[in-house]
Amino acid sequence: MKRVIVGIDPGTTVGIAILSFSNNLLLLTSKRGMRDKEIEESILRVGKPVVIATDVPRAPAKVDRLARQLGAILFSPPAEIPETEKDTILKRYGVKANDHERDALVAAYTAYTAVKPKIEQVEKRLSDEEFREYIIEKVLRGSQLVRSIESQFKERHEVQ
Repeated sequence: MKRVIVGIDPGTTVGIAILSFSNNLLLLTSKRGMRDKEIEESILRVGKPVVIATDVPRAPAKVDRLARQLGAILFSPPAEIPETEKDTILKRYGVKANDHERDALVAAYTAYTAVKPKIEQVEKRLSDEEFREYIIEKVLRGSQLVRSIESQFKERHEVQ
């Protein structure tokens, strides 16, 4: 299953944005009155969430709960993101979006930029995409790169 970065804008209308580890927009949607289960299903149809993000410094309880339920890393930016920067991020993807979708995309993109150096570190060393995504997940969860690769190689050789 593809591993992804998810941005959530909770509220009466929930916004969801999902990015790949290569910063491709995989989903951008919003819906009024979405329940937690429906949010989870929407995410899991696209991939396995490794990071779930919000666009505000203090993560709303709903986003925190969702990250815990899905076993994802919770990301919140260190400070409020100005409206002008949010609009710039939206233009970068060339999509039209309502405020909820925009804020979800901003959350996902901000998380992506925060973890991008670790993603690039893994990509420089590994060519197999599925293996690379697995290792990126391990590194983002706090494992050291070399230890993660060694552990995965051992697992693969034990199976054979």
